[in-house]
Amino acid sequence: DVCSSDLPVIPVGRYTDPAFLALEHQYLWKKSWLYALHSDELPSPGSYVQWNKTGSPIIIARGKDMKIRAFYNACRHRGAPLVENAQGTTKGFFCRYDLEGRLLAVREKRDFPGLDVSCRGLHQVRCEQLGNWVFINEDRHAKPLLESLGPIPKHLENMQLDRIRFIASKSFEIACNVKVLLDAFLEVYHLKSIHQNTVDRFLDPRGTTITLWPKGHSYMLTPNRRPDWEDPGTKG
Repeated sequence: DVCSSDLPVIPVGRYTDPAFLALEHQYLWKKSWLYALHSDELPSPGSYVQWNKTGSPIIIARGKDMKIRAFYNACRHRGAPLVENAQGTTKGFFCRYDLEGRLLAVREKRDFPGLDVSCRGLHQVRCEQLGNWVFINEDRHAKPLLESLGPIPKHLENMQLDRIRFIASKSFEIACNVKVLLDAFLEVYHLKSIHQNTVDRFLDPRGTTITLWPKGHSYMLTPNRRPDWEDPGTKG
């Protein structure tokens, strides 16, 4: 039987098919602006963090000019890793790269006749900021971050993102397709069945409005259904 619907039904394979997952990896995660870290996590020149959420070994570092850059974690004359620790502070990268990615010199230069160090700078990864939030994108031809985000930065202006400070960060590995997690944050239909004793006590699912913007961006607003409700954390 074929059931009619105003909206197409999502095929189960979108969540279970390894071939579709590989397409997402190639054409979504490798070509999208992804949140990487808060700029406070790189407090001084030489501070760096290894980032490998897409499977690519990437270093995000703050230069002497205080600018944050991202590079692939591989030198370009021997292919060796530039750093080994997950994070730290350094004056430069192995072999002899500076914090801006320039190759300054090589050991045993006579073994590399004709090597032009000016052509062996590190491969840079697109790295841009929205306030103090740092994003990376492995697609060299991607549109700038702020242009890609469309109307989102305008709607976040009241949050003053350049004044938000970093306190702590936690990561959790969950054995599921990432879309299962994302789905839960795209609607409030599930509140009454899953969050009966928490957010469903004060959020109004029926009053929710969702604005769909071009290029896949959306904006969801859920009102408080109890005008007299106060956050217990603000009392006493």
